[in-house]
Amino acid sequence: MKRVLVAFVVLAGLMALPSMAGAASWKGTVVAKDAKRKAVVTVSANGTAKTVRGANAGKLRIGQKVAVRARALNDGTFRAQRVKVLGRTGKARVRAVVVRSERSRVLLSAGGSVFAVKSKAARRLSTTRNRLSPGDRVLAHVKVKGGKLVAKWFKETGYADLVELEGIYLSTNEGVLELAVVHRGRVEVVVPEDLSVPELSPGDEIELLARVGEDGSFMLVALKHGHDHGHHHGVDYDDYDKVRVYGTLSELSEMTVSVKPGEDASPVSCANPAGVVLPGFAVGMEVKLECKLGENGELVLYKLKFENDVAELKAKLKHGYDRVAYAAQEYSDEEPAQHARVVYEAEGILASLEPPTISLGEGLAPFSCSKHEETAIEVLTYGEEAELSHQPPEIGQKAEMTCILDGSVLVLVELETEHDEYGDDEHHEQKDEHHEHDED
Repeated sequence: MKRVLVAFVVLAGLMALPSMAGAASWKGTVVAKDAKRKAVVTVSANGTAKTVRGANAGKLRIGQKVAVRARALNDGTFRAQRVKVLGRTGKARVRAVVVRSERSRVLLSAGGSVFAVKSKAARRLSTTRNRLSPGDRVLAHVKVKGGKLVAKWFKETGYADLVELEGIYLSTNEGVLELAVVHRGRVEVVVPEDLSVPELSPGDEIELLARVGEDGSFMLVALKHGHDHGHHHGVDYDDYDKVRVYGTLSELSEMTVSVKPGEDASPVSCANPAGVVLPGFAVGMEVKLECKLGENGELVLYKLKFENDVAELKAKLKHGYDRVAYAAQEYSDEEPAQHARVVYEAEGILASLEPPTISLGEGLAPFSCSKHEETAIEVLTYGEEAELSHQPPEIGQKAEMTCILDGSVLVLVELETEHDEYGDDEHHEQKDEHHEHDED
C-alpha cells in the first residue's frame, strides 16, 4: 500500500517577533559617487562593494572611511539611513566585474554601480592577455590620488556571465541600445527581439542587467528607469549567476514565467521546465522570481514565491535525491528517480479537510493538495513528543504544507500545524538522514 506521510509539528516561527528585515550596518571606504543619482559606492576591507542611495554624495569624498546604516532594497542596493565619516585612507581593494578596458582606465561594475579606475601603469596578475576583457572578475588594489582611484594592480579571479550596468540612455538603433557611462564612456547592449523595453528618451537614467557574450558583447536581460528603485521591486543577481526578480507576475504559461519589476521596467522572463502552468499562482500577484542561467545562457526557472501578511506559497524546482522525493516513494529498496520535480511549500490558514484534498485559504487563492486514494495516514508518537495531546488538525489553524507537482496535480507529502507531530518513525529518520540534500 502506498503511503504519503503527513506530519504535524510545532512551528516555532509562526509566532515569531517582528525582525529588522532589510536593515544593515557596515564600515567601508568611499570609492565612487554620483551626485545625480544621489548615490555613493563603498567597499569593505575585503573589497565587497555596496551602492548606497540617498547618501549626501555632494559632501562625501573619495577615500573617506564611513560607517553606514541603511535599508536593503530589492535591486541589491541600499537606502541610506545614516552615513558617518570616520576618517580618510589612501588605498582600498575593490572586487568588481570589468565592463570595458580603455587606454588609460578600466570601467568596473560593482554593487549596482559603474565607475572608472585609472589603469595606465597598473600591473595585471593571473592573466595571459595584454588587457582585461568585459566579464572578467577582478580584485583591484587602488590608491586614492586627487580624488580619483588609481589602480596599482588587477588580479583576475574568474569570469561573470552577468553584469549590472547603469548610465544615461542615448539611443536604440537596429536592436542595439547605447548608453553613456562614467563621463563619456559608451556601452552598446543588444536587445532581444522578444524583450519588451519601456519607452525611453535620450538623457533618461537607466539601469540594466545584461549577459556577457564570449566575444565581450552584452545582451539585455532586464532594464528599468534609474528613478524606479522602490523597496518592493527590483532585479538583483549573485556571484553564482542566479537572478532574483521582485515584482508583478505578468506571464504564467507552460513555457514561460515572467515578472515585471516596476512600472517603468522591462519584464524578466524565464523558461519553465515544469511544462505546466504552476497552480496556486496568478498573473497580477506580487512575487519573487528566481532563475538560473542555463547551459546556453538562457534564464531557467528555479523558484517562484508569493508572500503576504498571513500566507506564503513557494514553488521550487529540485533535482536529484532529496527528502521530499523520498517521502513520495513507496517504502522499498529502490532509489528515488533522479530527475527535476516541482516542490511546493505553502503556509496559511487551514480552510478545508475534506478528503481527498487539504486546502489553505485566507491570503492564498485557495491552495489545495491531494492525497492518493490508497494513502494511509498513521498517527505515531516518539521521543520527547510522546507527551503531546495529539489533537487532529482543525479548520482555522495556521499550517504549512509540502506537496509535489505530479503532472498537473499537487500531491501532499507533509503537513505541519501548531499541534502534535503525526507521522512514521522510519520517515523522520530518513528525512533527517537526507536533509543535507534538500535545497533551500
